[in-house]
Amino acid sequence: KFVAQNEEETKEQVVQVAEAKPAKNNGKASAAKKTSAKEAKDTKGRKKSECIQPKASENDPNKKNSTALVASYLELLSKYPITTLEDPFSDKDDLGLILLKEKLDLEALKASGQIQNEESLDLQLSPVGGDTRCRLQVAGNQCCQSPADLDKFDEQKTLNTLTLTLSKGRTVTGCIELAKKARSLGWGIQVAAEYPETHETFAANLAVGLGAGQFKIGGLFGMEYTAKLNELLRIASENADHLSTDGCPSWIGSSFRASSM
Repeated sequence: KFVAQNEEETKEQVVQVAEAKPAKNNGKASAAKKTSAKEAKDTKGRKKSECIQPKASENDPNKKNSTALVASYLELLSKYPITTLEDPFSDKDDLGLILLKEKLDLEALKASGQIQNEESLDLQLSPVGGDTRCRLQVAGNQCCQSPADLDKFDEQKTLNTLTLTLSKGRTVTGCIELAKKARSLGWGIQVAAEYPETHETFAANLAVGLGAGQFKIGGLFGMEYTAKLNELLRIASENADHLSTDGCPSWIGSSFRASSM
């Protein structure tokens, strides 16, 4: 999974994804967009827009309101095979998430023919991670910190994936309970390393232990990242007797949303 933080990075990395041929992923790779939108307020302290680029100037095009952000996401989804949007709005913008859900539901009805005489955007969506109920992961990181948050967003049906870090659960037991809670709601889970990242590899062990199926780290350009990938390889080699029929450990593969603890 490749993670892009702005629109130009998204376009560049999706091209890379299309050309990638990972050895152990059935020749497939997927793209995810991490926005981490923040509130941008006017001089009177009122919310004016969502800022999707750090330190954006007052007239920067990266400052968009919720409606404009939704339109931007739909445009990306109509052009590129993106499987995940993480924190698409600021952590207090529930209405933005609801608007995105409404637009996605509307496009699904158009695509199925239940709504006719309206042009469909032809979104590039398909079942994610072996879960036929999920055609786009909308993941909560900053906005989803507790079991109460999971309940709220599940009731709204606006999020369907938890980004889990050790700091959220506070303890390993707490992380296990959060993971169980997410799975009981039918959510996917992606374990993420803490920011800023270090050479500590526990997050890799946590992802495997939870059977999360998804693990989010920085990339391949720093030792703090490759240390975690090397830890995954070490775990796999030590469990070589428990490989699936395709030669991969049972905790990786294309059906990552169907993983179990």
